[in-house]
Amino acid sequence: MSSYKFGPFRLDTTQRVLLRAGQPVPLAHKAYEILCVLLAHEGRVVTKDELMQAVWADTFVEEANLAQNIFKLRQALGEVHGQPRYIQTISGRGYRFIAKIKLDEGTADARAVPRARLSSRRAARAKEIDSLAVLPLENMSGAPELEYLSDGLTESLINALSQLPQLRVAARSTVFRFKGQAADPIKLGRELGVQAVLTGRLARLEEQLTLSMELTGTANGTQLWGARYTHPQASVLVLLEAVTREVSTQLRYKLRGREWQQLLKRQTENVAAYRFYLKGRYYWNKRLADDTHRGLAYFRQALDEDPTYALAYVGMADCYDLLCGLSALPPHEGYPKAKAAVLKALELDDDLAEAHASLAHLTMRYDWDWETAEQEYRRALELNPNYATAHHWFATYLTAMGRHEEALVEGRLAQQLNPLSPVINLFIGAHLYFARRYDEAIAHIRKTVESEPAFVLAYTFLAQATAQQGDYEQAFSALNKAQQLSSEKEDISILNIRAYCLARASRKEEACATLSELRAGAAQEYVNPYEIAQTYVALGSHDEAFAWLERAYRERVGDLAFLKVAPELDPLRKDPRFRRLLERINLTD
Repeated sequence: MSSYKFGPFRLDTTQRVLLRAGQPVPLAHKAYEILCVLLAHEGRVVTKDELMQAVWADTFVEEANLAQNIFKLRQALGEVHGQPRYIQTISGRGYRFIAKIKLDEGTADARAVPRARLSSRRAARAKEIDSLAVLPLENMSGAPELEYLSDGLTESLINALSQLPQLRVAARSTVFRFKGQAADPIKLGRELGVQAVLTGRLARLEEQLTLSMELTGTANGTQLWGARYTHPQASVLVLLEAVTREVSTQLRYKLRGREWQQLLKRQTENVAAYRFYLKGRYYWNKRLADDTHRGLAYFRQALDEDPTYALAYVGMADCYDLLCGLSALPPHEGYPKAKAAVLKALELDDDLAEAHASLAHLTMRYDWDWETAEQEYRRALELNPNYATAHHWFATYLTAMGRHEEALVEGRLAQQLNPLSPVINLFIGAHLYFARRYDEAIAHIRKTVESEPAFVLAYTFLAQATAQQGDYEQAFSALNKAQQLSSEKEDISILNIRAYCLARASRKEEACATLSELRAGAAQEYVNPYEIAQTYVALGSHDEAFAWLERAYRERVGDLAFLKVAPELDPLRKDPRFRRLLERINLTD
């Protein structure tokens, strides 16, 4: 049985009844729901808005309805006016449950109905867990509009649990490869190198959400813990907090007060804003220009609901950054908007690892302020050592600085945290390439291609690396495969690399014809001037190359961050103009 004891009362959440000395206490349905929410937040002020959202969902009610049900609840608990023993009124804000609560063994929290108890033997196993994978929650309703919610809750759980000290949590891009697949805990443990997997199923019945969760050991497939949570749809934030708290407890992590506050910290109290945020992340994660624009619109809607929602500003920054990376937005337009958004996020919450990492990335690629970029990367990793993207981006920074061994160490840390990420795996090869370790780079990129045969970027990297080695047959074969896989009829980035490879192969006429095609296309869509400069270098047209590098400088093209280490630009390095360009972007020693 799942119950909560306080004073002479016991709340049985399985039977949904309040008992006193074993006898049922008459309690209206809404008063019961209010009691559940207050118990779940023992000692914390629960605002009136939060209570109304959790109990009445999307129904419009007056504040008087809440006050009336609080009055009924106090009557049921036998409270005397002005002498609160259980429910304290916080003037102008809300209510707080002040009595000490005792939870029966196996109870998750005031809204959870556990399905299994931890035996002492299972508890010992749980105590040893130092690595975990949170698998994508199953959307049991089949409703497309709940898909973003199941994905978003998964991502939120990953982000929250990643903050636990000494716990390694598999990254989002790693676990989402298993979305829609039947989970074999033992196989997953071996593949991901984790000791436990957390799985869940999300269902909807009328206006209620039900989330069933299981924690399973990967050594032998033993279930370590399970619970079932039922909430009104509008209290999804309460649901997330309940699961995070209980999983942390079952993993036997002893957290101090501030650590609990940080772990359970809500970025917004507005449920509508949170839902828009989840939709924004859902579309941003598709990594396509149209979907990224759609994600950007949802982040804006989240901020319309809650202008203080720091994570929504980070989402906006990530969208602008990705649009620049996809050449769907010129850098001099997109990067300033991205930076403004991330600075606003940090103004609202300076403890956001995601915001510090994004600021570091933008400072590196747009401001060319290398010292600040490194400080921000280190701050992000201090806040969340499990943040694989921060390790990955920091590795690219170290490569740009020419600190190649450090870059490989950092890149491999990212790989350990996110072993199935195509981008992170590919960039190990990129770090080797910039270090002029071409044979190792090509071997590593080939491994990425073998494991990710539809990964376009891997083929373009392979083309560039093999061309650098003079293996043009392999370079053009890789480019043909990239174009075949690309969703674009004629991908501008692939065309740029083709021009470079043609020039390297001494096929000058074809290279010039391709360059003419690119220049003509620049009137209709953005063309990266840095990539055009590379081709002119390969053609031996250094004046033209510097003209396009100058244009890249004016447009603040992020690729200039690698000016110090790019092999394609080696023929220019003795030219005084190149030295001056390095000085202008603060890359001289």
